[in-house]
Amino acid sequence: MELTSLYKTLKWHETQKDREANESVGLFIALPQEFAEQYPEKSEDTSPPHITVLYLGDTPPQFEDSIIEVAKEVCENFKKFKIKIKKPKTFENHKNQTIYHSPIFSPKLHIFNKTLKRAFQLRQIPIDSKFPDYKPHITIEYVDQGEERKFEDVRPEGEFVVDGVWLWRFI
Repeated sequence: MELTSLYKTLKWHETQKDREANESVGLFIALPQEFAEQYPEKSEDTSPPHITVLYLGDTPPQFEDSIIEVAKEVCENFKKFKIKIKKPKTFENHKNQTIYHSPIFSPKLHIFNKTLKRAFQLRQIPIDSKFPDYKPHITIEYVDQGEERKFEDVRPEGEFVVDGVWLWRFI
């Protein structure tokens, strides 16, 4: 299989053009349908099942064109790579919630994250430091203290080839 650049499916959601300053931006890998349908809908996070590649954080609108340009440049020079979804685990977030998630194994994903981060920093595009250690995963569910897990039986595993990234913003 010939590897092509990741830019093939880079997207800036059209519904997000009328945004206000300081809305969060990030680059993400959307799961292929056969994997995405294995994950339940989350009440706290309405985004489709995904893997965060790089969270930029609150980003003023004047950076939008530069973000798209830098992401395009990096993706055009980065080849497709494999991701392995591992057995689910848990961790605690900053809100003291237990996050039930599928860890991701992919050395090339870590290189991709560092390459993007360096490229944005060189262009003086701000990157949020809320998540200094990159720990790629797919969230299955958020569990508040004292609550039981609803989706303990959800245990997706498998591999797929990443052929693109999405550029999203959050309100």
